Amino acid sequence: MKGRELERFVFLVLVALVFAWAGWQAASFPPRARIFPQTVAWAALLLALIEISKSMIVRMRRGAGKTIAQGETEDTGRAALREQLVAGAPYLLWIVAYYVGIYLLGFFVASGVFVLLFLNRVGQVRWPVAVVATAPLLAALFLLGSAMNLSWPGGLLSGALGLLVR
Repeated sequence: MKGRELERFVFLVLVALVFAWAGWQAASFPPRARIFPQTVAWAALLLALIEISKSMIVRMRRGAGKTIAQGETEDTGRAALREQLVAGAPYLLWIVAYYVGIYLLGFFVASGVFVLLFLNRVGQVRWPVAVVATAPLLAALFLLGSAMNLSWPGGLLSGALGLLVR
């Protein structure tokens, strides 16, 4: 394995390990509280293991000698990887902004603000449509919180700003 193929394989193994650890950690939660995290963790672990298996099967079928596509050099592979990273960077910043929003405003408010802004800025949806599309999410979060007696995490500024925290 060379270059991107090795990086992809290592990344998949790390993802599998993280989800295995998360599933194992969730086993110590109270019975009702562990249902969702364990379901997500074990499903993601299964998908990661399937992807690792597919990667290994493709590698074995292709043979050890063919690691770089025909006509591609190591430099063009690095340039393509750099291009992909640059293209994905704005989405990484959106995710970071969402986490900062959760930390400052709380989960419920940050989710609404994030979806509203993401739809408008990235999805180029007009404000009225974005508001109408965000409302069902907030309703679902509110109903889910009420039905399961969940308390969504508040943020540092939730109390000071009088934001909805349940």
